[in-house]
Amino acid sequence: MNSEIRPLTGVRGIAALVVVLYHFGEPYHTLGIQTHFRIHQGYLAVDLFFVLSGFVLAYNYADYFAANFSLQRFWHFFIRRIARLYPAYFAITCLYLMKMAVNFAGDNPFDSYRFSDIPGNLFMLTGWGLGIKPVVGDSWSVSAELGAYLLFPFLVPFAVYGRSVGIAATALLAGAAWVVIAASGLGVKGPMDVVSNESLYPLLRCIAGFSLGLLAFSVWRNPSARRLLSGNVPTLVLLILFGICLMIHAHDLVVLAFFPVFILVLGYESGIARALFANRVVMWLGEISYSLYLVHISCVGIMVRAAKAAETQFGTSAYGLLTVVGVSLSCGLAWVCFRWIEMPGKRLVLGLVQPRSARVI
Repeated sequence: MNSEIRPLTGVRGIAALVVVLYHFGEPYHTLGIQTHFRIHQGYLAVDLFFVLSGFVLAYNYADYFAANFSLQRFWHFFIRRIARLYPAYFAITCLYLMKMAVNFAGDNPFDSYRFSDIPGNLFMLTGWGLGIKPVVGDSWSVSAELGAYLLFPFLVPFAVYGRSVGIAATALLAGAAWVVIAASGLGVKGPMDVVSNESLYPLLRCIAGFSLGLLAFSVWRNPSARRLLSGNVPTLVLLILFGICLMIHAHDLVVLAFFPVFILVLGYESGIARALFANRVVMWLGEISYSLYLVHISCVGIMVRAAKAAETQFGTSAYGLLTVVGVSLSCGLAWVCFRWIEMPGKRLVLGLVQPRSARVI
């Protein structure tokens, strides 16, 4: 593994926090809950995850598949990704099932699931367009990333080490995929907010972003790009332009176009990038980001119902205060999951297969 690019760890934490605040800020009309803030286009933070994932995996594993492909090499790579994703996913899925069994809502949440949803959730297939209802609401994106991991060794020769034609074709196809998804009309809160478990678009959405992350890494390795884009000035200019696009609510595709360049520039670790995205608090968020992403939806549900109960009992909404409590609770649970499940689970899985994987390192 290469040394950590700290601003990229930090930006993962910021993206996870944006998703958390986005979900806490959405109004819940069915319960009559009005929130106090909105993060428009917050769902695009998931696409930032996809681009970032492609860049980081290329940074750590592209050379591993540069010389040749073998099943042993693929097994070594894939089992490390499973070890990274599955322990926390399994534990948090069990947490959600326990919450459903307690049945806060007073209905029977299990009635909406089919028997086929059991293996679909167990094997993380909720984002593959198979109609599988997820137990963990946001798990579709983790499932989609799993699909991108399967394609990673086959994308590297084109997107990272390919000739100009292969790189251009990858960029064109990925960009076209984003355009098709945005034009599909399936977006929930915006053109790119396509999350239907009945459609292949969420998986395509991930693969497109992941592929552009690979291309960003390919450019990052280029000495000319380093001379042009490293340093505080390019970082500051990009942040200002990016901020303007978000403030004026530019079209999703315009915002998405910034993501590969954003990750690329942060990868050069300028002083501004380190100050904003590699400080202690943001790095901590980056470390717990995966668990935070998975666990926070349950906290949103609890706080919304608590706000409704407070409104019924006292005639006033306490959702602002409960949002602070809910975000804090989400971060706390995420830290516990990271510290006691995610990392130990990763070591356990890798330990079980270490004799086999050691022979191919």
